Amino acid sequence: MKKLLNIRKFIIIILSVTIVIMGIGFIVISNKYYNLNNKENSFNVEFINSKKVNSIKGGSTEPTGKISISSSGKILDMKLNLYSKYDELNYEVTVKNTGTIDAEIVDIMMSPDFIKDYKNTIKPVEITMNDISGKILEAGEETTIKISAKQNDSSSNISNIKFKLGIVASSNK
Repeated sequence: MKKLLNIRKFIIIILSVTIVIMGIGFIVISNKYYNLNNKENSFNVEFINSKKVNSIKGGSTEPTGKISISSSGKILDMKLNLYSKYDELNYEVTVKNTGTIDAEIVDIMMSPDFIKDYKNTIKPVEITMNDISGKILEAGEETTIKISAKQNDSSSNISNIKFKLGIVASSNK
């Protein structure tokens, strides 16, 4: 009988220690999960830099352009002065994910939309750019957009164009 009593005490002690260890483990895991979920996640992709790569003169006057970044990097404003047929300006624009979570670029919106607005006529200015739609930018990652503006007719053209990024949180991870 004494042996049975000692075995019961031993089992009670083992179960008590197990419950205490499980409680401590639960507290540790809960704290880690709480800290993980309470980090300040930010979602921010913006235009950060632009530079003129080159210009091609189609007539006697050199085409000029000015790019500015506004609305905290959300809008890229281009003012292009194209004077002759075949005038062309080429720019490289850097886009950076300055947030803490990954983001996918789903679209680059242009206003006015020279691609859609002039679909049945000769476009006065042809805007082309490399397609970065679907590109996933990890936190801190950058990518470059190459934008080209070309004059298609012989009249002088001053174009004001705005670009805006369409982004969503990436679900690839």
